[in-house]
Amino acid sequence: MTASIDRLVSTDLSALGEASRRDIPPSDTALRDTGIYRDGRAGAEARRDALANERRLQLALMPLSVAQVFAHRVGRAGAGLMAIACSAVMILLVADPLALKIATMFLPGIPLNLGLCILIASTLILATYVVSTWAAEWFFSWRMRDSVSTHGDAYGDLDHLARGPLEVAQQLARKADAWSTGLLLAGVTSLVTVVGFLVAVVGAFRSSNVLMSTTEVFTMRGTTHNVEVVVLGFLCTLGGAFVVGRACERERRSGNPSGLLAMLGNKKALAAGLGVLIVTLFAASRAFAPMYIAGPPSANERFGLAISGVSAVIVIASWSLLAWRRRERARLGDS
Repeated sequence: MTASIDRLVSTDLSALGEASRRDIPPSDTALRDTGIYRDGRAGAEARRDALANERRLQLALMPLSVAQVFAHRVGRAGAGLMAIACSAVMILLVADPLALKIATMFLPGIPLNLGLCILIASTLILATYVVSTWAAEWFFSWRMRDSVSTHGDAYGDLDHLARGPLEVAQQLARKADAWSTGLLLAGVTSLVTVVGFLVAVVGAFRSSNVLMSTTEVFTMRGTTHNVEVVVLGFLCTLGGAFVVGRACERERRSGNPSGLLAMLGNKKALAAGLGVLIVTLFAASRAFAPMYIAGPPSANERFGLAISGVSAVIVIASWSLLAWRRRERARLGDS
């Protein structure tokens, strides 16, 4: 009986030894997974702490230019959005007498003229830029603190810390690129289009004193009966800005240079835009000069002048913004 029990124990111990030898991982795998610890969690926590310290050092040494680029891009996007809203409101004041009446109720005793509208729009755009920049700085600081923080789960922290704070910051700045370029381009061109329309139309019928000092700029026949022209120009600016912003986003996603952005960023495009703008201004002066004798220009002429003028403004503004964008990309190390 005792001999059979001894044989059974010996057989079991032999089988257990063979199974243990088969389950032992290679030495490099064991060191990678558990380090010097028998428990895998302790090794993961040690690697987590070392990686967290490394990420905090990277955050301390991260260039400030990345944060500045992100904050200013968000600020420009907010300012562009506000400029679009101001342009739409000015068009609404021309198109709807009720909206003009409601607006004047908030300014008792103050004539709602073009100069005051430009002052209010500029103040709102600047305030939006400042507030958006502050909000972007706060969000960036919170995101950087989160990128180097640790929690209770060691394995989850290792996955969380796999990307360094510099990589996270650059990704934030790159994601804001298309919004910054597209919204600012739309805001600048739309505001220039609306103000240019009012100056051109009212200047053809009245003196500059009427243009800048009375509300007649929003009620006179020349503006109210040509509101579809400025609406067309406004929509063209939004469409052009969308195309440029979309090209920036595609370039970011694909990593390949955009042919459209390269063409708009060329100095030849700037020269062409300036040339078209000069020709449009000259053609507009020739068209409105004999107005009191031959009548106002035809609808086709007005729409043609509007489209050519808006196109020139979009090209000029795109060249300027893309030059600014190349400078920021150089600061991020993308160029």
